[in-house]
This record gives sequence, structure tokens and C-alpha cells, in this order.
Amino acid sequence: MPRDRRLRRFRENLDLVRRLWTEDEVHFEGDAGRIDGVRPLLRPVQRPHPPIWLAGHTDAALTRTAGTGLPWLAAAAHVDADYLRTQAAFFRERCAEHGREAEINVLQEVYVGASDEQAVEDVREALAMKYATYRSWGQDRILPDSQSFDREFDELRRGRFVLGGPQTCRDRLAELIATTGAAHVLLRPQWPGLPHARVMESLQRLTDEVLPALAGVAA
Repeated sequence: MPRDRRLRRFRENLDLVRRLWTEDEVHFEGDAGRIDGVRPLLRPVQRPHPPIWLAGHTDAALTRTAGTGLPWLAAAAHVDADYLRTQAAFFRERCAEHGREAEINVLQEVYVGASDEQAVEDVREALAMKYATYRSWGQDRILPDSQSFDREFDELRRGRFVLGGPQTCRDRLAELIATTGAAHVLLRPQWPGLPHARVMESLQRLTDEVLPALAGVAA
């Protein structure tokens, strides 16, 4: 699709989805086509509709999200911690310009190992492969050069992924919440190539030794 039409199409589709979720009969005409008298048969359980979070890591994307009144979903693993902190502050400023509080939600890669060293070695191959694949798709092209995925794994993982023993993961997640003001943190504990047994061991440590300690942590 031509770049000059993407934003218009996005806004139209966002509006259309909301209407299909909430209206009894929808009439719509836009860039992609038209709908005449569609009557949605399935309704969301949530009212008025499921939460909508908008992702993106450019200033333009954050400014646009602030203008919609919707929450921002930050992919913490796509940028380093300092850059994420700067973007969170930028988003809060843009929301303030619209007279509203910012809601920031964060998606984070996490693996809880027996120790810091063991955690890194457990996931090295799988996570390195995942981000090499992202790089081959050009997923980091819109980010500043300083945030490129084109680097050795040990450099890439620092400040991006939550990997380590239970104490390290507790500290990193608490820091993530504090520095971004995250209302929700979505944890992604499994990736292609990571053995199922390791995933389950990590999840056990996460639920037993990490999450209980974060129960009182608030943004």
C-alpha cells in the first residue's frame, strides 16, 4: 500500500472495528471500500469493547497514539532501557497536551533461570535466532541506528530482555514498571527453538519466586 494512504487506512479501520463491536447496524464508506447495513452477530463480552492498545516506537507513532486517547503498548525488547524511558516521558508529554493521563503498557521478553549466567545460556540460541529473523524482516528499520537489532547477542540483550535468576528478574521488572509507569506488563516467556522443559522451569520460578514479590509494585 502507498505510504501516503497507510495512516488514513489505519484510522478508518480503527473506527470501523469500534463500530462493528458496538453498533447494531453499520454503514461505512472509506478508502478500502464500503459496508451497507452489516449487522454484527457476535458481540464482545467486554463493554463497550475489548481494550485497544496502539504500538509503535517512533515519535510520530507516539504522538498519533496520544491523539487517539488510547493506551500505548511498548515493546520493551525492541529498544534499550534508556531509550524506552525517554519514549515513555515523550508519550506522557504528548498526552498532557491533550489534557489526559497517559496509559503505558509494556510487552517484555522474560526468562527466569537458575542463575543469571545459566539463564543467558539457556535462551541464547533461541532469542538470537528470533531477533535475527526480526532483523531480516526489517523490523528495526524505523528505529534509530542506536536501536538496531544488528549486533551480537550479548550486546543486544543488555537493557532489553529480562533474563536472569529470580532476584535479577524481580529487580529488572520492578525497574521497568518504575521507569515507564507501566499499568500492565505482558510477559513473553517462550520463543521458537526454546525447549518446552526450559519454558516450564522458567514459568515455575516466575510464578513462585518473581511475581509474588512484585504484587505491591505500582507505577
